[in-house]
Amino acid sequence: MAYAIYEDNLPATEFITELNNTKKSASFSNNNNFTTAMNSSNPITKDIGLLFYKNYKYIYDDFKNRKNRCNYLNYWLDVKEEEHKKVFGDKHNHEWECIKTLRNNIETGRFHPNLCNDIRSEHSLIERGNRYELEHFCENRDYLRKLCIQQENSISSGNSNCSNLSDYINKNYKYFFEKYRCLKGDKNKNEFQYHVTSDCTLYNMNKTFPEYTFDNKQILEKENSRNNIILCSEFDKVISCHNTVDKTAHIAMTTPERSCNCHSTQNILYGVLALLGILSTFFFLYNFTSLRSWIRCPIVKNQIARRDVDEHESYTLLDDSSDIMDINSENKGYYLAYKPV
Repeated sequence: MAYAIYEDNLPATEFITELNNTKKSASFSNNNNFTTAMNSSNPITKDIGLLFYKNYKYIYDDFKNRKNRCNYLNYWLDVKEEEHKKVFGDKHNHEWECIKTLRNNIETGRFHPNLCNDIRSEHSLIERGNRYELEHFCENRDYLRKLCIQQENSISSGNSNCSNLSDYINKNYKYFFEKYRCLKGDKNKNEFQYHVTSDCTLYNMNKTFPEYTFDNKQILEKENSRNNIILCSEFDKVISCHNTVDKTAHIAMTTPERSCNCHSTQNILYGVLALLGILSTFFFLYNFTSLRSWIRCPIVKNQIARRDVDEHESYTLLDDSSDIMDINSENKGYYLAYKPV
């Protein structure tokens, strides 16, 4: 997905950039809360501690507007812990105790009572990461839409904020649509990683990724302009229906009878499956039925007919040769019997 310069100034993007910015973290290295907790730790662990301290203070400094970032800070730290485990192995638990001590120091001291509670999540890191990715897109989308409509007289496709809005939505629609072949779960329950709000959900691509038009200084949404991502349960049904068809039947015959809201790549997959079914059916019939004989019969007959014609021509040629020889013999006798007077 191509990155545009305007994305640097989007709120969720700015926050992610800030989380991993190490330039400002060094200033916390001499803080008492940090030194008492981290002095004996490995340099790698110290770097994580410095970033965490800096990020916590970033939220604390504008807690009213940034308290919603606390959940992502916890997710960020959990990701760092997983990376830390891979590096330190058996030494991880001992080293990570320093991070826990640092958190306790800053929450019971300087940052109290504006705290980012360490709430444990029941969801995996992958699920949480998927949800935050969707959530951050929606936050940036709403921000760009606000910029587009804040001056009513300037709403048009020529307005850079409006064109950026369309660009950002369109390329993220393509990104999410290609990322998820299908959605896990069932239609009666919204999965944590796919659903944030009613207008920020992968279950409704039209709501989450609206296609806008800018006419008469108004911003309008096109209806039903996006393809929805199919549920994996429905996707599996479509695949399994091909596997249950009689091996000797024409598999393509069952395909049109089933309707589904598959997108173009899925339709291609079904077409390939149908073609493979046709080829496998033909292979089976050719090798294990009378089809081989039926196909080869005209070929064999044609070869026999051609052979008979060749033999007939050979016999005719031989007969003609014999006649010529007989005539020559007679002539030869005639010439031998002739004596001039």
